[in-house]
Amino acid sequence: MGFSALDGLRMGARTGSLDPDALLDLMGIETLTLEEVSSMLYN
Repeated sequence: MGFSALDGLRMGARTGSLDPDALLDLMGIETLTLEEVSSMLYN
């Protein structure tokens, strides 16, 4: 079991395992805030 509901296999409502560096790129390149990235992943 992972730390959050986002870990594991990809399914219809979750991303599955995701490279942590992808989140840093989203935040840096797209200038997204932590709240925006969290909302994008969970919704």
